[in-house]
Amino acid sequence: MSSGELEIFVANEQDDVPIAEDLFYALAKQIATEEYKVRPAELSVIFVDRDVIASMNLEFRAVSGPTDVLSFVIEEDDAPFGGSPDSRRPTPTSPEPERPALLGDIVICPLVASENAPAHEGDRGHDGTLEDELALLLVHGILHLKGMDHVIDAEAEVMEAREDELLERFYRPLKATQLGRGRE
Repeated sequence: MSSGELEIFVANEQDDVPIAEDLFYALAKQIATEEYKVRPAELSVIFVDRDVIASMNLEFRAVSGPTDVLSFVIEEDDAPFGGSPDSRRPTPTSPEPERPALLGDIVICPLVASENAPAHEGDRGHDGTLEDELALLLVHGILHLKGMDHVIDAEAEVMEAREDELLERFYRPLKATQLGRGRE
C-alpha cells in the first residue's frame, strides 16, 4: 500500500447467496474515502453465513441469534500515531505514520439481508433487492465505525439521513453503472 492510500479488503466467506463483490468493494472505497480523512488506512468487509454471524452476535453483543451486520472498531479515527499506548499522545520522537490506521471490520450476513430486503421495499429509496439491502448495511456499518448510533430516536434520524445521503451520492450511481454493464 502506498502512502496515503485507503485499502479496502472484501472477503466473501459464505456461499448461501451470490453477491457482487466488485460493487461492494467500490462502494466501501467511496464511502470510507468520504467519511475518513486518516491516511493510510484499512477497512475490512466480510460476508459470512448465518451460523458465523450468530456466533459473533452472541460473543460480542450477548444477543442470541443471527443479525444482518456487525461493526468492530479497531482504532479510533482521532487516535494519533506513534503515541504511547497508555497516554494515546505522540511521543517526542514520533515519526510520520508508516503503518495504516486500522479503521475496523464490518461483518455482513447476506442470507439474513436477503430475508430482510423485501420488507424495506419502497422505504428510503430501497427497491427490495438484496443489493440495496447489502449497500444499506455496508453504509450503516461504516457509520457505526465512525461512532454514529441509533439507540436514541434523534441519533437514529441523523444516522438515517446520512445513510440516505451516502447511498444517493455513491451507491445509486455505482448500481446504475453495474447494471449498465449487463449485470443482473
